[in-house]
Amino acid sequence: QIQVQLGGSRQAVWLPVMEKALTDELGGGTGKTRLTLSGLYTDGVFGSKVSPGDVFEVERLGTTPRSAYRIQVCGPAEKLGDKPIPTPSLMNLLSHALGSKMPAMVYAPRSFAGSVNDLIGDKNNFAGGVQWNLPPEEKLLCVQPVERVGAGEDQCKDNKCERTLTARYTLRVKAGAEILTRSGFESQFKSTDFNKQNTPDKEIQQLIDADLIDVAQSLLEKAADQLKFASP
Repeated sequence: QIQVQLGGSRQAVWLPVMEKALTDELGGGTGKTRLTLSGLYTDGVFGSKVSPGDVFEVERLGTTPRSAYRIQVCGPAEKLGDKPIPTPSLMNLLSHALGSKMPAMVYAPRSFAGSVNDLIGDKNNFAGGVQWNLPPEEKLLCVQPVERVGAGEDQCKDNKCERTLTARYTLRVKAGAEILTRSGFESQFKSTDFNKQNTPDKEIQQLIDADLIDVAQSLLEKAADQLKFASP
């Protein structure tokens, strides 16, 4: 693992290896094995050392997760306002926003650790088991969306109309019923023009929904980017 400068910040990079092998590193006839990696491109074993300008594939770029706790989206979404307008596919939009703004947000189930322990350990002649660093089972955080969407009167001129809307989305980070932190953004915008006399109400609503989805996606991503994950 080496440190490199990417986009003005330092990142951890895992260098690729040429081969992997199980070796009897402990010796003494114990028969215990250890997984070792050899043939780093930087050690010159398989050719010249890496030099500026060389291009090669790395296994991953190290990115620190936003939170050590397990996180999930929780509903139902709370709607505020006198005559709230529901945002279509709000929960799906939130999942997408969190996925784009939270590195390492997807976690394997805790049973995965047990499966690995069954494979890697003393009973299979490994030197030891995997040293897990997992948050306690009970520390599960969820993100709940709160929406406040309202519409004003249609403004028309020469049979062309537009509708003014105000949308605010707040994301609550919760541990059970307790709200730990929140982040929210608001926007006022106008819908795409429509002909009120010749357009069925259903098609007008579909047009409004499409505009609302575009705004919701942008605001949810901003809110997800600003989330803070305090300890329960």
